[in-house]
Amino acid sequence: CLGTTGPPLKSFIFESPKGYDDGFFEQFADQTVKALWFIMCTHPNIRLDRHVALLVPDEEFYRSFRFHLEERLESAFTPTYNMKLVSFEDSLRFLPEAHQDLKRDELVLDWDGNATGLETLFVVCIGFDVQITGEHDNFTRARLYHAIPRAQLQALVVDRLVHDGWLQYLTTLKLRETTFRLDGAESEINKAAALKIVKEAAQSEADSNSEAATKATSPLTLRGSWVWDTSANTSKADIGKLRFDPLEAQEVREAREAQEAAD
Repeated sequence: CLGTTGPPLKSFIFESPKGYDDGFFEQFADQTVKALWFIMCTHPNIRLDRHVALLVPDEEFYRSFRFHLEERLESAFTPTYNMKLVSFEDSLRFLPEAHQDLKRDELVLDWDGNATGLETLFVVCIGFDVQITGEHDNFTRARLYHAIPRAQLQALVVDRLVHDGWLQYLTTLKLRETTFRLDGAESEINKAAALKIVKEAAQSEADSNSEAATKATSPLTLRGSWVWDTSANTSKADIGKLRFDPLEAQEVREAREAQEAAD
């Protein structure tokens, strides 16, 4: 899919207090509304109606999140826009021709397990990241990889900053303001990095708390990305060491090539 012409993936990473309390889901609702505004401003000629899927990780998250999102949608868009949340199943009950006269935009809100085999123009993946522990890491990765390709045009990620999480590295990236390079984008896809982390995380607690993992390091500087647009991230946390970093191999290779050129 990296070889296709299209916009970069977009991230909205924010800092949030721990716990699944009301404030937690209110923040997710606020950031989701920002993602919707981004879609509307970037693609003003495309209606949101049944073109946007808001995917959450599971039914438990869905039940707590829906109420707060409905409140934020009403306060942010009414009366200019009339938006209604529907499931994937309900969104498929009518053909487009029978639905186009309705004076509202239906946004799909569903959990990832109900999206198998289904696609929309835009997909917003909400709250998928978790801390890397070894117990459910392969499941978390599979769920992210399953959700993002549901997008036909652009995928967006809305998540809080999870220390030692799979998406933490997005806070260290910035989109390269140059012509897209396929070889550069491919260098950011490092399957070995993920497999290595899963294997290490599955070891004993003593191994995971080794000196190498806890050694203090200086904050990472922003690095260029061909894949991710991270300009909407609001997290200001200094990241000293990443548990998962698919760009690490690329940086090592570039440093080696630079050294060889200097020699």
